[in-house]
Amino acid sequence: MNKLLKSWVHGAAIAMVMGLNMVWAIAPALAETARDRPPQNQHDPEIVASFIEGCVAGLLENGVPEGLDSEQYESLVTDLCGCMIWEIQDRYTQEEADVLSDALERNEEWANDVLVEVVNACMPG
Repeated sequence: MNKLLKSWVHGAAIAMVMGLNMVWAIAPALAETARDRPPQNQHDPEIVASFIEGCVAGLLENGVPEGLDSEQYESLVTDLCGCMIWEIQDRYTQEEADVLSDALERNEEWANDVLVEVVNACMPG
């Protein structure tokens, strides 16, 4: 298992803290903030796919919020996860992302702060 995927546990926790209904509320804004260029650092495509898969699974673990369409919600969650990995790739080389992942596993404050910044970068405003 790659290090970036292991770090997803922390990302899912942050997203859950934001609240599922809040995530649903930003759906239109996520589409507007779609990244229009490749990230500065292209990570291994398998790692990117694993990150998105783990991210989506983590966010869907508690089910779809009541009253929401499951396909639309899964699409939103996939977009959010894609935005997060884009931000990570844009900011960090693969080696730096591995260091970040290790620090997240140790629950180091600086790494948690970085992850919050990544999530915030995917939010509107």
